[in-house]
Amino acid sequence: MSAPRPLRITWVLPFQRFTGGIRVVYEHSRQLLARGHDVTLVVPRADPTLAAPLSFLQRSRLRAIDLLLERSDAMLAYYGLAGRVVRPKRLEPEALPPGDVVIATSWHTAGAVAAAPPGAGRGAYFVQHYEAFTPDVADAVDATWRLPLERIVIASWLARLARERFGASAWGPVVNGVDLEQFHADLRPEAEPLRVGMLYERIPWKGPEDGFEAVRLARAEVPELRFALYGRHRMKHPLQAGDSYVRSPSPARLSAFYRSCAMFLSPSWTEGCQLPPMEAMASGCAVVATNVGGIPDYAISGVTALTAEPHDPPALARHLVALARDPALLARVARAGRAHIEGYSWPRATGELERILKDIASGRTAQ
Repeated sequence: MSAPRPLRITWVLPFQRFTGGIRVVYEHSRQLLARGHDVTLVVPRADPTLAAPLSFLQRSRLRAIDLLLERSDAMLAYYGLAGRVVRPKRLEPEALPPGDVVIATSWHTAGAVAAAPPGAGRGAYFVQHYEAFTPDVADAVDATWRLPLERIVIASWLARLARERFGASAWGPVVNGVDLEQFHADLRPEAEPLRVGMLYERIPWKGPEDGFEAVRLARAEVPELRFALYGRHRMKHPLQAGDSYVRSPSPARLSAFYRSCAMFLSPSWTEGCQLPPMEAMASGCAVVATNVGGIPDYAISGVTALTAEPHDPPALARHLVALARDPALLARVARAGRAHIEGYSWPRATGELERILKDIASGRTAQ
């Protein structure tokens, strides 16, 4: 019997800025290449996310970030994707190469994929979030969920949304993975100040203000707590003596960051399937998180992580205080989280995605 034919897979990205969603696509692409498939990334030079009315200052800042930090090919090379990118001037259906499956990765790219010529392959929609972040785009986002594309979701709540709001079926969830070689609990410092780590974002629904408030409340009871943050933006919040911020860490620096923290705080109001808590769990941190996005898919509340409802900094603070005051609880949650997250490797995640893409390419539909 002859070996199965490798798939020709095209991902259609709105931009190359190195966000969490782009990281997920890059990692799946690396894994798919290792499995013998032919992977192409289509990234238009004209960023469709800048088509909405933005001030000149907003455009300038986004382009500066894009040019100075995130359009470098360094991360493409890190993921083994150098030479795999096609950059048409604009995202048009005719710009898509021949393939077996062509995959939209955001609402900005779904229309072009739905209108792709048959030779580009069967159309799929890799849904990482419900992207109606502002009321002015809600109708446009909703319209993409109704396009004749095979939806692949990364979290259970997105599958429910497809079914209950749009009457649509979806493949998955293909829960994100974690790189267990990059993120691990080895070489954790023996005697480090009690540090709470957090991803620093300015987007309101990421909950940065709730995170700062939770740490402030926790410090009222445990003054020795230190706050450690990383992110890609310039820090705008004041930090206390002993706190720290790492901007745009390299992969190696990010791994060391997690290992330096005893706890990790994720205060988001909504998420698709967030990567930082997974990486923190793998690195031996005790995770405190809002029970949103992928947390119910990859964490056991009260066992592998301590969770609270969104918009509740006092509840998050109580969890931080409980961990800080009880070394046995801290160690137990950290160990349980590390052991549990080992079942969520990237080879496992991409294996699930590969099976789905083979089914889509063969003409099957989600049930």
